[in-house]
Amino acid sequence: MKIKNEKIAVFGGTFDPPHNGHIGIALEVLNSNSAGKVVFVPAFHPPHKPDFPVTDFKRRLEMLEIATSADSRFEISDMEARRSGPSFTYDTLVEFEKINPDSEIKLLIGSDSLAFLHTWYMAAEIVGRWPLIVYPRRGCMPSMDELSANWGTEVAEKLCGYILRMRCFELSSTEIRKKLAEGGDVSALIDRGVCRYIMNNRIYWK
Repeated sequence: MKIKNEKIAVFGGTFDPPHNGHIGIALEVLNSNSAGKVVFVPAFHPPHKPDFPVTDFKRRLEMLEIATSADSRFEISDMEARRSGPSFTYDTLVEFEKINPDSEIKLLIGSDSLAFLHTWYMAAEIVGRWPLIVYPRRGCMPSMDELSANWGTEVAEKLCGYILRMRCFELSSTEIRKKLAEGGDVSALIDRGVCRYIMNNRIYWK
């Protein structure tokens, strides 16, 4: 996927399922001019969920295609399914940079992930090489002291500067799966087409 002369926000996750919060975050990023394109990258083998059951990649990819189809500024990449081993963010960013040498690559993550970013594979290289866009998660915002303890003051200040001032989207894929398994109504939480896809394929319940 080559996108020329663009600020690209790389938005990784399991997206199991993709919900209105994911789309809302991406729209806020675009409307703030932090990026001109948001690329959703579903993880094939999430390294932080090695023993957690994740819906088949093809299903998650198809749900994302439905959820993002209304906005041409959204793209989807299946690159992590074409690599072997865990879906490390560093490897994904390197690949995006090779494919899009004329674009500025940015990593889009939540403030909950920012708190644990120092534990990620090649974390220092990620922070040193690519700018971030950080969306807030209520109750999950690391303090300057916490970031400084893991990164040092200079890097911590840089990381704090990446935090986007925007409203919090509190939707959770875990809670949506639970509601679906219990026969609950999730029509206000996910795209109508995604909801139909889930129902037609009986993804989250037997």
